[in-house]
Amino acid sequence: MEQLGCYYLHIFYPSHIYINQKSPFIFELDNIQYYVIVVRTLKSLITNNFNNKIIMEEKEGLPFHQLQKKDINIGKGSLVTKLDDGNISYVIDNNKNLYTEFYTKDYTELVVFFEAHKDEKNVEIGRKGLDYFIESYRMVSGDVLTLTLNKVTYVSTVIKEYFHPYSAEELNLAKEDRNKVSREFKLGVKQVGFPFWNTQGKRLLTDESKIASNLSDFFKNKTKPTSLSEFILKAREELYVHKNYKYSFIETWTSLEIGIVSLLRKRKLEKGISKNKIDDFESEVGISYLLNIELPLTHQVNDEIFKLLLSKVDAIRKLRNKVIHENRNISFEDAENAFKTAIEFLHYLGILTINKIV
Repeated sequence: MEQLGCYYLHIFYPSHIYINQKSPFIFELDNIQYYVIVVRTLKSLITNNFNNKIIMEEKEGLPFHQLQKKDINIGKGSLVTKLDDGNISYVIDNNKNLYTEFYTKDYTELVVFFEAHKDEKNVEIGRKGLDYFIESYRMVSGDVLTLTLNKVTYVSTVIKEYFHPYSAEELNLAKEDRNKVSREFKLGVKQVGFPFWNTQGKRLLTDESKIASNLSDFFKNKTKPTSLSEFILKAREELYVHKNYKYSFIETWTSLEIGIVSLLRKRKLEKGISKNKIDDFESEVGISYLLNIELPLTHQVNDEIFKLLLSKVDAIRKLRNKVIHENRNISFEDAENAFKTAIEFLHYLGILTINKIV
């Protein structure tokens, strides 16, 4: 028979949660009754040294990474400069291109517990309850500075756990009273999240010489970033770095809309239609009409390639309507497909000349 007991999950949550209550918050989620205790709030000092060298040692047969520090004596004012804005301090070495930064980070100590059988999946169940608690707190308080755990990737997090098997006496108690019993126990480390910005350890796989040449031409020709290229870049960033697929999809569609409207406007001006006339009617014509009627009418060759690309872009438009009006979720595949289609379509029309690499 599986052991029944109380599972405890402990974390120093990387944010200040403004709650003044020591008794547990109790809520039900997926037929599980959760208890959450806000133990305390505290600050941690974080240090980043830009003058360290990583060395590797062997200790008891295991690889061990250690930072070899080169200390800066803050007392010698002629050698260093100290800057402080109240949140972050910098100690800058005047003789070398090195510096050390110090800053504090708010944390809240939280304990989540619930009745469960002993199971490896309990940590995931606990984290689900933790996420629900944080989301509920954000909604009630309006505290947008406290982020959900999956968005706080730039600081470390340590999750500890303990499973307390019920005694015979505790099993005889009413279910709602079993976890009101005072207990002493030692927590063990279960999960560790290392600081990660979704960019560390990653590099753009491309031709560096080609980028250097293109950048030189960009400056030589006095090219300026356009709103179209900025939307494309933002869509790429949200897709591959922040993993915000819905936002990436919306940015992608915006880039398509900007490209189509600007191209048709240019073609109308070339046909001698006045700017004022275009301005008078532009807001009254929907993007669906521009895409499916005006664009084919003004395009030189309505070949199969153009028709295929047009149908793909129209499918993106229809999905965009579901996202906006029905709050439709967007998967990675949806967002990446839309992004690649937009790049291909805008290059095909000659609208986009940079950001070609997908």
